[in-house]
Amino acid sequence: MIAIPGTTRAKRLEENWAARDIDLTEEEMVEIRRIIDSVKPPGNRYAPAQQAMVGH
Repeated sequence: MIAIPGTTRAKRLEENWAARDIDLTEEEMVEIRRIIDSVKPPGNRYAPAQQAMVGH
């Protein structure tokens, strides 16, 4: 069993579980990686006090 955070309905769990059977081509994986790598979240990862605690 794999926990999926935020899944509260059995139907959604079934949909998420079925997704493991999807096969993506190498080209699709490259495109997905390109998109993920191009998105930069705005702002700092942590508030200034927390950034100091983690060495940033």
